[in-house]
Amino acid sequence: MFIGHFGPASFFARRALPLWHCFLAVQVIDYIFFALIFLGFEHVEILPDATAVNHFHTIHIGYSHSLLSAVLLSVLAFFAYQRTNPAAGRSGALLIGALVFSHWLLDLVAHLPDLPLWPHGPVVGLGLWAFFWPSILVESALFSVGALVFFALNRDRATRWTLPAILLLIGVALALVWVGFTGAAPRDVQSGLAAAPLVLLMLTGLAYLIDRTLKAAIR
Repeated sequence: MFIGHFGPASFFARRALPLWHCFLAVQVIDYIFFALIFLGFEHVEILPDATAVNHFHTIHIGYSHSLLSAVLLSVLAFFAYQRTNPAAGRSGALLIGALVFSHWLLDLVAHLPDLPLWPHGPVVGLGLWAFFWPSILVESALFSVGALVFFALNRDRATRWTLPAILLLIGVALALVWVGFTGAAPRDVQSGLAAAPLVLLMLTGLAYLIDRTLKAAIR
């Protein structure tokens, strides 16, 4: 899953839980994945048309993307958020932990069978990425509906800039998923993944700007 991960983040952002915090939470697993790839602890390879939407064939991603890792990271996120953001309360910290775990659940839907239950364990994956148009539609719908639900839930705090900012976020995300899913195979893994963390941070930055447009802006 790519931009679809941000759907749950938008659904569940709350008055004491900024949208950009939720955007960060749903991508914790991928940030760890990128770091481990560049450090050489996890491995993918370039295989043109490995799936209908990307050119990466998974060799080993068990440290970042196993079910066991997702559970542990969710628990760590809960305790870390509870300690660093006490205003969000226990329920806010639980939601952040759940959002971290939602990444694995959505990847289970999207990935071919390459998600291990534990590092080097048996792999699972329902294979949405084997189908181009369903992948595009599911990812786009999750993101767009989530963003519009966020606007509806926060309409009482919206200013004249909130909806344009949300529409900008949706437009940028849809353009990114189209470019990402239709691009040619990169020459190597490092060049193929180098921009991905920056793209995720850019979307998170736009979420921060949306938070800033709200009355009594949460930061």
